[in-house]
Amino acid sequence: MSNQPTIGQIIAAIEEAASRSLQEQWDNSGLLVGSPAGACRGVMLCLDVTPGVIDQAREKGCNLVIAHHPLIFKGIKVVNDETVQGRALIDAIRADIAVYCAHTSLDNAPAPYGVSCEMARLLGAEVSATLSPSGTGVIARLPQPMEAEEFARACRRVFEADHLRHSPFAAAPAGQIETVALGSGACGFLIPDAIAAGAQAIVTSDVRYHDFLDYGGRILIVDLTHFDTEKCTKEIFKRIISQKIPNFAPVFCASETNPIEYM
Repeated sequence: MSNQPTIGQIIAAIEEAASRSLQEQWDNSGLLVGSPAGACRGVMLCLDVTPGVIDQAREKGCNLVIAHHPLIFKGIKVVNDETVQGRALIDAIRADIAVYCAHTSLDNAPAPYGVSCEMARLLGAEVSATLSPSGTGVIARLPQPMEAEEFARACRRVFEADHLRHSPFAAAPAGQIETVALGSGACGFLIPDAIAAGAQAIVTSDVRYHDFLDYGGRILIVDLTHFDTEKCTKEIFKRIISQKIPNFAPVFCASETNPIEYM
């Protein structure tokens, strides 16, 4: 009898930490390609499912890919090789590779598995509360206060970001940064909640111009790239699987990079 877990058992481990019931109504988390039956020969972890990820999974002998962003998100009318999504779907099916995605189910997961909780952990901050009823975003306290520019530089270093955007340091609220809000992905909509919760800074991505204009004088806004706030999901997936299924080691997709470059 094989000691390998089934694909379904790997998925069950993920869903024990990040239940699909936690996902937002508009989301599409879950097993999007393949069957939960059969032994799992290996797991490839990634942020986005692309043809390159499927190729690497096949090369590494993995028959399950676990990603944060759903491969199938909006309704699709055709599956062909003219799009990145279509090629990834075709390649996964041909190679008999299952694809499971935990998107907002992981975003909204309780500590210590929620993505915003992981952002806080990377900063060494202690989470005290969530920012929304669904669990999206957290409020956390830094181990020691920082000046605004010092905090922004710490974020760039900790999240290994090539660059970031920020509201003017001179316009930041008086005093040092100690209470911070964190929201993985596009969480600019949480800025008013962060201010109401007493945060002196918020770290998120994809913040709109008018949010900087409207709130930059009331809270320090640190805007990383979407990729940089969510690449930590691979480490979360690895931790979940390693804790719940000992002696089974998932592998990271080594070729994954930020799809956006800057001049």
